[in-house]
Amino acid sequence: MSNNKKLSREEVAKIEIGHTGIAGTRKFVVCAFFLGIIYFYPLLQIGYEFSTKDIKSLADIEMFSFFRRLSSVDTGNSLLAINRQLCSVISQYEDAIEDESLLRVMLLPPAQYLLLKVFNVGNEQVIIGKDGHLFFSSCFNYLANPGFMRREQLKKRTLTGVQPDPALAVIDFYRQLQERDIALVLVPTPVKPMIYPDKLGGRPEPLNNRSFAAFKSTVERAGITVIDLTEPLYELRASGVDSFLKTDTHWTPEGMLLAARKIADVVGRKNQPMETTRGKISALGDVAGMLKLRDIHTFFQPETAEIRVVDTTPDRNAEVLLLGDSFCNIFSLEAMNWGARAGLPENLAAELGEKIDVIARNDSASFATRQLLAQELGRGRDRLAGKRVVVWQFVIRELADGDWRLIPMELR
Repeated sequence: MSNNKKLSREEVAKIEIGHTGIAGTRKFVVCAFFLGIIYFYPLLQIGYEFSTKDIKSLADIEMFSFFRRLSSVDTGNSLLAINRQLCSVISQYEDAIEDESLLRVMLLPPAQYLLLKVFNVGNEQVIIGKDGHLFFSSCFNYLANPGFMRREQLKKRTLTGVQPDPALAVIDFYRQLQERDIALVLVPTPVKPMIYPDKLGGRPEPLNNRSFAAFKSTVERAGITVIDLTEPLYELRASGVDSFLKTDTHWTPEGMLLAARKIADVVGRKNQPMETTRGKISALGDVAGMLKLRDIHTFFQPETAEIRVVDTTPDRNAEVLLLGDSFCNIFSLEAMNWGARAGLPENLAAELGEKIDVIARNDSASFATRQLLAQELGRGRDRLAGKRVVVWQFVIRELADGDWRLIPMELR
């Protein structure tokens, strides 16, 4: 019987490790270097944080506010809700630590500069397009998704702890509104790669995820009105008017105004005039900021947009309630650096000729605004009183990667 048994990779590795020799001086140097990194880098990091004072205070870190929010969790789903919330908080905390790393601050900008200068390459968040157009990678992923309504895709996302079916959540919300005789108008807002595919090397035609038609058909059969802005925004761009900002995720004032008029056509106008003024705003977009360059102006210059400022404010007693995300806040929320009182809420009010009520939050549009509305109702503040229609605007990529949890609208 032969003793030449073939060794496994693990056995070979153990043999090689057993015959690895390191001189005494080298052992000392390697150990000292390793221990130095372990002990001294955290001290450098702490010193950097105190010297720059860019790091959020402990009171602002989500991990420390998490336990204060536990009392607001619905007891019917407490364990699942707490687990989902805790996972989200841990992820946010880890991201904050990564973003605040001294090594990241030191090494990332020069590395990104080299990639952009030599290879015209962005990073995991930014795709560099043609003619100075920048694209948020999550927006591109929506188009690359194999179909968000496919059974295997829904099952795969369920394993991550989210409710993945947008049609289920939208119809559930609609039925709750119907109980109070309130209509629902859905405005899934296109992302830039859908309107500018040629800037990413594609054909010059509007694109969408292959499951969008099925989603739209499903919710329309339930009685919900869906405003599909894909073709109108592409036609606007084809006419020579940009519908999206070059260095930003969001639409231009012209694209936003087109959306406001389309919504007003569906909701119905009262034609009460509102005072408006024209202005100009120059800024660099949010996608440019994601490149983390020390001097972004080396590669990209601020772009100028002409905005229409409307003299109106949200009214909780209005008949129309707008739920929206960052596409709603852009040009409306001053912190986004694109002006104020010139966004979708104000311009929709101007097109309708009546004041509207607004609940808007920049992120997690699949559930965030519904959750805020439910919290208002849960505190006894009936935000739906006197409403005839709810306009729900959300960025379309949420259909593929959002958490479409079912949220009861209970007035307490």
